Amino acid sequence: MQQLTCRACGGKLTPELGVKTLICEYCGTAFQKSPEQVQAELALLAQQQEQERERNMTASERMQRNSMARQAQARETAQASEMNVSQMVAGVGTGLGLGSVRRRARRSLRTGCAGTIVVAVILLAIVIILRLT
Repeated sequence: MQQLTCRACGGKLTPELGVKTLICEYCGTAFQKSPEQVQAELALLAQQQEQERERNMTASERMQRNSMARQAQARETAQASEMNVSQMVAGVGTGLGLGSVRRRARRSLRTGCAGTIVVAVILLAIVIILRLT
């Protein structure tokens, strides 16, 4: 903590985090901290608490937190992939009147990796058919 001096007697004032009023230990004069100073101290206090939580976190808690973050990222990536594949199937399907193929492809996408393989095979078959005609 920083050391301040009392304007009344010159004694040392020791500010504490989160406390808005400083009181001189020698003469009892009270001083108000500025709102900016209080806000900065609260931000510092929150940062220190977060660091303390991080230090006290067990290895399994860290692994769980990291796993949840990876799952969220994988979900976002899968959703983006699903949208791209659905758009490709929709583009090809609308030209050939293959609305049922598009619906089946979307349904199979929701089943996971197997759905992705099915969609890839369907797209490959469509491309082959288009090249033969």
